[in-house]
Amino acid sequence: YEFTGILEKKREIPKKFFFNVLNSLSRDNYVKFVYGIPSKTEVEISVYNITGRKVKTLLKDEKEPGIYYVLWNAVDERGKKLGQGTYFVKIKTKDKEEIKKFILVK
Repeated sequence: YEFTGILEKKREIPKKFFFNVLNSLSRDNYVKFVYGIPSKTEVEISVYNITGRKVKTLLKDEKEPGIYYVLWNAVDERGKKLGQGTYFVKIKTKDKEEIKKFILVK
């Protein structure tokens, strides 16, 4: 089965946009991302491998202002577990686009 979860903390509204990778698997068995948006916007978060191929779309939805956590179990679009290595995660909103590099460690 697939595990992509989203934890919403709507009470906290950030003053500006932010996006971070909090961990890259290891002991928790998932990758955890956090982002904050100060206003309602469409949000898309996708993961790419080292060659630039999209391996998973984690989120594509309109979100209210707030802080959100996205949990991902390192499984691609076809349900295949991804191996250790370097990956990139891209977040795109109406006004911002940011890419972060992370290392998947098992």
